[in-house]
Amino acid sequence: MVNEARHVQSDISFKRVAGWLEFELGGFNRVNMCAVVYARAYLNRQTAEAHRVMLVEIDRIVFEDTGKHIQYRHLHALDKDDVNFTGILSWSVDQHRGQAKGIGEYLREMSPLHKFDLYEPTRLLSELSPYEHLERILRLCFAHFTRNIQKTAVSQEVKDAMFSLHGVIHKDGTEAAWQTTLAFIWDKGNKAGRDWLQDKIDSKFALAALCWQLKERIPFTIWLASDDTTNVIESLHQDQLREGSGLTLLGGLLRGEQYDNMRYCLLQNFKENGIRTRYQPSTPSAQVHRALSWQVNSKKRQYDLADSKIHELNNKFRKIRDNLEEGQEQLQEAERKVASGTWATEQLDKARLQFTKLEAQYVKIELECRRLRAAGSGSGKVQFEL
Repeated sequence: MVNEARHVQSDISFKRVAGWLEFELGGFNRVNMCAVVYARAYLNRQTAEAHRVMLVEIDRIVFEDTGKHIQYRHLHALDKDDVNFTGILSWSVDQHRGQAKGIGEYLREMSPLHKFDLYEPTRLLSELSPYEHLERILRLCFAHFTRNIQKTAVSQEVKDAMFSLHGVIHKDGTEAAWQTTLAFIWDKGNKAGRDWLQDKIDSKFALAALCWQLKERIPFTIWLASDDTTNVIESLHQDQLREGSGLTLLGGLLRGEQYDNMRYCLLQNFKENGIRTRYQPSTPSAQVHRALSWQVNSKKRQYDLADSKIHELNNKFRKIRDNLEEGQEQLQEAERKVASGTWATEQLDKARLQFTKLEAQYVKIELECRRLRAAGSGSGKVQFEL
Protein backbone atom coordinates (compact mmCIF):
# COMPACT_ATOMS: atom_id res chain seq x y z
CA MET A 1 0.00 0.00 0.00
CA VAL A 2 2.88 2.39 0.71
CA ASN A 3 3.93 2.09 -2.94
CA GLU A 4 0.64 3.83 -3.79
CA ALA A 5 1.40 6.76 -1.47
CA ARG A 6 1.99 10.23 -2.91
CA HIS A 7 1.89 12.71 -0.02
CA VAL A 8 2.83 11.19 3.36
CA GLN A 9 2.94 12.39 6.95
CA SER A 10 4.71 11.03 10.02
CA ASP A 11 4.49 11.62 13.74
CA ILE A 12 5.14 10.06 17.15
CA SER A 13 2.43 9.04 19.63
CA PHE A 14 3.44 9.09 23.31
CA LYS A 15 0.32 7.55 24.87
CA ARG A 16 -0.34 4.38 22.89
CA VAL A 17 2.14 1.96 24.50
CA ALA A 18 3.54 2.46 28.01
CA GLY A 19 7.28 3.12 27.91
CA TRP A 20 7.44 3.18 24.09
CA LEU A 21 6.99 5.74 21.34
CA GLU A 22 4.76 4.76 18.43
CA PHE A 23 5.96 6.08 15.06
CA GLU A 24 3.36 6.20 12.31
CA LEU A 25 3.82 6.85 8.61
CA GLY A 26 0.47 7.59 7.01
CA GLY A 27 -1.47 9.75 4.64
CA PHE A 28 -4.74 10.39 2.90
CA ASN A 29 -5.49 7.92 0.13
CA ARG A 30 -6.85 10.28 -2.52
CA VAL A 31 -8.23 7.46 -4.63
CA ASN A 32 -10.33 5.84 -1.90
CA MET A 33 -10.73 9.09 0.07
CA CYS A 34 -9.63 7.53 3.35
CA ALA A 35 -6.79 8.12 5.83
CA VAL A 36 -4.50 5.11 6.11
CA VAL A 37 -1.43 4.04 8.10
CA TYR A 38 1.30 2.82 5.76
CA ALA A 39 3.72 1.72 8.47
CA ARG A 40 4.10 1.79 12.24
CA ALA A 41 7.05 1.08 14.51
CA TYR A 42 7.83 1.32 18.21
CA LEU A 43 10.86 3.26 19.42
CA ASN A 44 12.44 4.01 22.79
CA ARG A 45 14.20 7.18 21.60
CA GLN A 46 13.71 9.95 19.05
CA THR A 47 17.26 10.43 17.80
CA ALA A 48 18.12 10.89 14.13
CA GLU A 49 19.93 7.54 14.10
CA ALA A 50 16.89 5.74 15.54
CA HIS A 51 14.68 7.20 12.80
CA ARG A 52 17.22 6.34 10.08
CA VAL A 53 17.54 2.71 11.18
CA MET A 54 13.75 2.36 11.47
CA LEU A 55 13.05 3.84 8.02
CA VAL A 56 15.72 1.66 6.39
CA GLU A 57 14.08 -1.38 8.01
CA ILE A 58 10.62 -0.30 6.81
CA ASP A 59 12.01 0.06 3.28
CA ARG A 60 13.57 -3.43 3.52
CA ILE A 61 10.24 -4.97 4.57
CA VAL A 62 8.43 -3.21 1.72
CA PHE A 63 11.01 -4.61 -0.72
CA GLU A 64 10.56 -8.14 0.66
CA ASP A 65 6.77 -7.86 0.35
CA THR A 66 6.53 -6.15 -3.05
CA GLY A 67 9.90 -6.67 -4.75
CA LYS A 68 10.29 -2.90 -5.03
CA HIS A 69 11.84 -0.24 -2.82
CA ILE A 70 9.81 2.81 -1.83
CA GLN A 71 10.15 5.37 -4.63
CA TYR A 72 10.82 9.08 -4.05
CA ARG A 73 10.42 11.74 -6.72
CA HIS A 74 13.71 13.54 -6.17
CA LEU A 75 15.61 10.23 -5.99
CA HIS A 76 14.04 8.18 -8.75
CA ALA A 77 12.32 10.53 -11.24
CA LEU A 78 14.10 11.30 -14.49
CA ASP A 79 12.77 14.86 -14.75
CA LYS A 80 12.63 17.38 -11.90
CA ASP A 81 9.27 18.66 -13.20
CA ASP A 82 7.65 15.23 -13.36
CA VAL A 83 4.53 15.87 -11.28
CA ASN A 84 2.96 12.56 -12.33
CA PHE A 85 5.75 10.47 -10.85
CA THR A 86 4.55 7.24 -9.24
CA GLY A 87 6.00 7.45 -5.74
CA ILE A 88 6.24 9.76 -2.75
CA LEU A 89 6.13 13.42 -3.75
CA SER A 90 6.11 15.15 -0.35
CA TRP A 91 6.55 14.37 3.35
CA SER A 92 4.90 16.52 6.04
CA VAL A 93 6.24 16.63 9.62
CA ASP A 94 6.33 18.74 12.75
CA GLN A 95 9.60 20.42 13.70
CA HIS A 96 11.18 17.59 15.68
CA ARG A 97 14.85 17.73 14.71
CA GLY A 98 15.62 14.06 15.34
CA GLN A 99 12.83 12.90 13.04
CA ALA A 100 13.70 15.36 10.27
CA LYS A 101 17.42 14.64 10.27
CA GLY A 102 16.72 10.90 10.42
CA ILE A 103 14.52 11.20 7.32
CA GLY A 104 17.30 13.11 5.54
CA GLU A 105 19.92 10.52 6.44
CA TYR A 106 17.62 7.71 5.32
CA LEU A 107 17.02 9.41 1.96
CA ARG A 108 20.75 9.88 1.46
CA GLU A 109 21.31 6.20 2.20
CA MET A 110 18.57 5.24 -0.28
CA SER A 111 20.04 7.42 -3.06
CA PRO A 112 20.70 5.43 -6.26
CA LEU A 113 24.41 5.00 -6.92
CA HIS A 114 25.93 7.14 -9.68
CA LYS A 115 22.68 9.12 -10.18
CA PHE A 116 23.02 12.88 -10.39
CA ASP A 117 20.77 15.35 -8.64
CA LEU A 118 17.94 16.84 -10.71
CA TYR A 119 18.56 20.35 -9.37
CA GLU A 120 22.36 20.36 -9.25
CA PRO A 121 23.33 18.08 -12.16
CA THR A 122 27.04 18.19 -11.30
CA ARG A 123 26.47 16.55 -7.91
CA LEU A 124 25.63 12.95 -7.14
CA LEU A 125 22.55 12.36 -4.98
CA SER A 126 24.75 10.52 -2.52
CA GLU A 127 26.82 13.71 -2.09
CA LEU A 128 23.86 15.75 -0.87
CA SER A 129 23.63 16.41 2.87
CA PRO A 130 20.60 15.13 4.82
CA TYR A 131 19.19 18.66 4.91
CA GLU A 132 19.61 19.10 1.14
CA HIS A 133 17.52 15.95 0.69
CA LEU A 134 14.87 17.47 2.97
CA GLU A 135 14.72 20.60 0.78
CA ARG A 136 13.47 18.36 -2.04
CA ILE A 137 10.59 16.68 -0.18
CA LEU A 138 9.77 18.12 3.27
CA ARG A 139 6.80 20.28 4.32
CA LEU A 140 6.42 21.73 7.84
CA CYS A 141 3.05 21.46 9.57
CA PHE A 142 1.30 24.83 9.59
CA ALA A 143 -0.83 23.90 12.63
CA HIS A 144 2.27 23.29 14.77
CA PHE A 145 3.86 26.43 13.31
CA THR A 146 0.78 28.49 14.25
CA ARG A 147 0.55 27.20 17.83
CA ASN A 148 4.23 27.88 18.33
CA ILE A 149 3.81 31.50 17.23
CA GLN A 150 0.72 32.04 19.37
CA LYS A 151 2.63 30.91 22.47
CA THR A 152 5.56 33.26 21.74
CA ALA A 153 5.53 36.40 23.92
CA VAL A 154 5.95 39.05 21.21
CA SER A 155 3.81 41.86 19.81
CA GLN A 156 1.10 41.20 17.24
CA GLU A 157 3.17 43.05 14.65
CA VAL A 158 6.05 40.60 15.14
CA LYS A 159 3.64 37.63 15.07
CA ASP A 160 2.29 38.86 11.74
CA ALA A 161 5.85 38.94 10.40
CA MET A 162 6.40 35.38 11.66
CA PHE A 163 3.23 34.18 9.94
CA SER A 164 4.34 35.82 6.68
CA LEU A 165 7.27 33.38 6.45
CA HIS A 166 4.82 30.58 5.63
CA GLY A 167 3.50 30.23 2.11
CA VAL A 168 4.47 29.94 -1.51
CA ILE A 169 6.04 33.33 -2.19
CA HIS A 170 7.08 35.78 0.53
CA LYS A 171 5.82 39.30 -0.15
CA ASP A 172 7.30 40.41 -3.52
CA GLY A 173 9.35 37.22 -3.89
CA THR A 174 12.77 38.84 -3.53
CA GLU A 175 15.62 37.74 -1.30
CA ALA A 176 15.77 41.28 0.10
CA ALA A 177 12.15 41.09 1.31
CA TRP A 178 12.86 37.75 3.01
CA GLN A 179 15.96 39.05 4.78
CA THR A 180 14.13 42.24 5.79
CA THR A 181 11.41 40.19 7.50
CA LEU A 182 13.96 38.06 9.34
CA ALA A 183 15.79 41.21 10.48
CA PHE A 184 12.50 42.76 11.67
CA ILE A 185 11.65 39.68 13.76
CA TRP A 186 15.16 39.66 15.22
CA ASP A 187 15.18 43.40 16.05
CA LYS A 188 11.59 43.85 17.25
CA GLY A 189 10.88 40.42 18.70
CA ASN A 190 12.77 40.80 22.01
CA LYS A 191 14.39 37.66 23.45
CA ALA A 192 11.36 35.45 22.79
CA GLY A 193 11.27 36.47 19.12
CA ARG A 194 15.01 35.99 18.68
CA ASP A 195 14.84 32.55 20.31
CA TRP A 196 11.96 31.61 17.99
CA LEU A 197 13.85 32.69 14.88
CA GLN A 198 17.14 31.13 16.01
CA ASP A 199 15.34 27.84 16.57
CA LYS A 200 14.10 27.87 12.96
CA ILE A 201 17.56 28.71 11.63
CA ASP A 202 19.39 26.16 13.80
CA SER A 203 17.04 23.37 12.67
CA LYS A 204 18.51 23.73 9.13
CA PHE A 205 15.26 22.63 7.52
CA ALA A 206 12.30 24.58 8.97
CA LEU A 207 12.44 27.75 6.86
CA ALA A 208 12.81 25.89 3.54
CA ALA A 209 9.91 23.61 4.56
CA LEU A 210 7.75 26.66 5.29
CA CYS A 211 8.20 28.74 2.14
CA TRP A 212 8.49 27.36 -1.40
CA GLN A 213 10.29 30.44 -2.67
CA LEU A 214 13.30 29.96 -0.40
CA LYS A 215 14.75 26.92 -2.23
CA GLU A 216 12.25 25.96 -4.99
CA ARG A 217 13.41 22.34 -4.83
CA ILE A 218 9.86 20.96 -4.95
CA PRO A 219 7.81 21.49 -8.15
CA PHE A 220 5.34 24.30 -7.66
CA THR A 221 2.24 22.19 -8.39
CA ILE A 222 3.41 19.45 -6.02
CA TRP A 223 3.95 22.03 -3.26
CA LEU A 224 0.39 23.31 -3.74
CA ALA A 225 -1.04 19.77 -3.71
CA SER A 226 0.99 18.56 -0.73
CA ASP A 227 -0.25 18.41 2.87
CA ASP A 228 0.03 21.74 4.66
CA THR A 229 -0.52 20.13 8.08
CA THR A 230 -0.06 16.77 9.79
CA ASN A 231 -3.75 16.65 10.68
CA VAL A 232 -4.24 13.30 8.93
CA ILE A 233 -1.64 11.48 11.00
CA GLU A 234 -2.86 13.26 14.14
CA SER A 235 -6.40 12.05 13.45
CA LEU A 236 -5.11 8.51 12.94
CA HIS A 237 -3.41 8.75 16.34
CA GLN A 238 -6.67 9.84 17.94
CA ASP A 239 -8.67 7.07 16.23
CA GLN A 240 -6.36 4.45 17.71
CA LEU A 241 -6.23 6.06 21.16
CA ARG A 242 -10.01 5.60 21.33
CA GLU A 243 -9.32 1.86 21.24
CA GLY A 244 -6.85 2.01 24.11
CA SER A 245 -3.83 3.81 25.53
CA GLY A 246 -1.09 2.88 27.99
CA LEU A 247 -1.02 -0.62 26.46
CA THR A 248 1.68 -3.25 26.73
CA LEU A 249 3.98 -3.58 23.73
CA LEU A 250 2.27 -6.80 22.62
CA GLY A 251 -1.17 -5.28 23.14
CA GLY A 252 -0.19 -2.26 21.07
CA LEU A 253 1.11 -4.45 18.25
CA LEU A 254 -2.02 -6.62 18.15
CA ARG A 255 -4.46 -3.73 18.33
CA GLY A 256 -2.46 -1.84 15.72
CA GLU A 257 -2.63 -4.85 13.41
CA GLN A 258 -6.38 -5.14 14.01
CA TYR A 259 -6.88 -1.44 13.27
CA ASP A 260 -4.81 -1.57 10.07
CA ASN A 261 -6.68 -4.65 8.83
CA MET A 262 -9.96 -2.87 9.48
CA ARG A 263 -8.81 0.16 7.44
CA TYR A 264 -7.66 -2.12 4.64
CA CYS A 265 -11.08 -3.80 4.55
CA LEU A 266 -12.71 -0.36 4.29
CA LEU A 267 -10.53 0.47 1.31
CA GLN A 268 -11.31 -2.83 -0.37
CA ASN A 269 -15.03 -2.36 0.27
CA PHE A 270 -14.94 1.05 -1.40
CA LYS A 271 -12.90 -0.26 -4.32
CA GLU A 272 -15.15 -3.27 -4.95
CA ASN A 273 -18.59 -1.98 -3.93
CA GLY A 274 -18.29 1.81 -3.94
CA ILE A 275 -19.31 2.05 -0.27
CA ARG A 276 -17.66 5.02 1.43
CA THR A 277 -16.35 4.99 4.99
CA ARG A 278 -18.64 7.87 5.99
CA TYR A 279 -21.88 9.55 4.93
CA GLN A 280 -20.23 12.85 4.08
CA PRO A 281 -17.89 12.92 1.07
CA SER A 282 -14.14 13.19 1.77
CA THR A 283 -13.11 14.80 -1.50
CA PRO A 284 -10.40 17.50 -1.35
CA SER A 285 -13.01 20.22 -2.04
CA ALA A 286 -15.23 18.92 0.78
CA GLN A 287 -12.26 18.88 3.15
CA VAL A 288 -11.40 22.47 2.25
CA HIS A 289 -15.03 23.49 2.79
CA ARG A 290 -15.11 21.87 6.23
CA ALA A 291 -11.77 23.46 7.16
CA LEU A 292 -12.98 26.93 6.12
CA SER A 293 -16.26 26.43 7.99
CA TRP A 294 -14.33 25.40 11.08
CA GLN A 295 -12.13 28.51 10.79
CA VAL A 296 -15.17 30.78 10.44
CA ASN A 297 -16.91 29.17 13.41
CA SER A 298 -13.70 29.27 15.43
CA LYS A 299 -13.33 32.99 14.70
CA LYS A 300 -16.95 33.56 15.71
CA ARG A 301 -16.34 31.73 19.00
CA GLN A 302 -13.30 33.91 19.62
CA TYR A 303 -15.37 37.04 18.98
CA ASP A 304 -18.15 35.79 21.27
CA LEU A 305 -15.65 35.13 24.06
CA ALA A 306 -14.06 38.55 23.56
CA ASP A 307 -17.46 40.29 23.57
CA SER A 308 -18.36 38.41 26.75
CA LYS A 309 -15.10 39.60 28.31
CA ILE A 310 -15.92 43.21 27.31
CA HIS A 311 -19.38 42.91 28.90
CA GLU A 312 -17.78 41.57 32.08
CA LEU A 313 -15.22 44.40 32.20
CA ASN A 314 -17.92 47.01 31.53
CA ASN A 315 -19.95 45.68 34.46
CA LYS A 316 -16.88 45.76 36.70
CA PHE A 317 -16.01 49.24 35.45
CA ARG A 318 -19.49 50.59 36.21
CA LYS A 319 -19.51 49.00 39.66
CA ILE A 320 -16.05 50.27 40.66
CA ARG A 321 -16.91 53.75 39.30
CA ASP A 322 -20.02 53.86 41.48
CA ASN A 323 -18.02 52.57 44.47
CA LEU A 324 -15.36 55.20 43.81
CA GLU A 325 -17.92 58.00 43.78
CA GLU A 326 -19.44 56.65 47.00
CA GLY A 327 -15.97 56.29 48.53
CA GLN A 328 -15.13 59.90 47.65
CA GLU A 329 -18.33 61.11 49.36
CA GLN A 330 -17.50 59.03 52.45
CA LEU A 331 -13.96 60.47 52.52
CA GLN A 332 -15.29 64.04 52.31
CA GLU A 333 -17.80 63.29 55.06
CA ALA A 334 -15.01 61.85 57.24
CA GLU A 335 -12.87 64.98 56.70
CA ARG A 336 -15.77 67.21 57.80
CA LYS A 337 -16.46 65.14 60.92
CA VAL A 338 -12.78 65.06 61.90
CA ALA A 339 -12.54 68.84 61.35
CA SER A 340 -15.59 69.36 63.59
CA GLY A 341 -14.14 67.04 66.23
CA THR A 342 -16.92 64.47 65.88
CA TRP A 343 -14.58 61.69 64.67
CA ALA A 344 -11.09 60.67 65.65
CA THR A 345 -8.20 60.99 63.14
CA GLU A 346 -7.92 57.17 62.88
CA GLN A 347 -11.34 57.01 61.20
CA LEU A 348 -10.19 59.50 58.58
CA ASP A 349 -7.08 57.39 57.88
CA LYS A 350 -9.32 54.35 57.47
CA ALA A 351 -11.53 56.19 54.96
CA ARG A 352 -8.47 57.36 53.00
CA LEU A 353 -7.06 53.81 52.84
CA GLN A 354 -10.37 52.47 51.56
CA PHE A 355 -10.51 55.20 48.90
CA THR A 356 -6.92 54.45 47.80
CA LYS A 357 -7.79 50.77 47.30
CA LEU A 358 -10.81 51.74 45.18
CA GLU A 359 -8.63 54.03 43.07
CA ALA A 360 -6.12 51.20 42.45
CA GLN A 361 -8.94 48.85 41.36
CA TYR A 362 -10.30 51.54 39.04
CA VAL A 363 -6.91 52.11 37.39
CA LYS A 364 -6.34 48.36 36.96
CA ILE A 365 -9.67 47.79 35.20
CA GLU A 366 -9.25 50.95 33.09
CA LEU A 367 -5.80 49.80 31.90
CA GLU A 368 -7.18 46.34 31.02
CA CYS A 369 -9.99 47.93 29.01
CA ARG A 370 -7.60 50.23 27.15
CA ARG A 371 -5.24 47.33 26.40
CA LEU A 372 -8.00 45.17 24.92
CA ARG A 373 -9.43 48.09 22.96
CA ALA A 374 -6.00 48.90 21.50
CA ALA A 375 -5.58 45.25 20.51
CA GLY A 376 -8.87 45.36 18.59
CA SER A 377 -10.48 42.76 20.81
CA GLY A 378 -14.04 41.73 20.10
CA SER A 379 -16.37 41.84 17.12
CA GLY A 380 -16.90 45.61 17.31
CA LYS A 381 -20.55 45.24 18.26
CA VAL A 382 -19.81 45.79 21.96
CA GLN A 383 -17.92 48.92 22.98
CA PHE A 384 -15.82 49.62 26.05
CA GLU A 385 -17.44 52.08 28.48
CA LEU A 386 -14.45 54.32 29.17
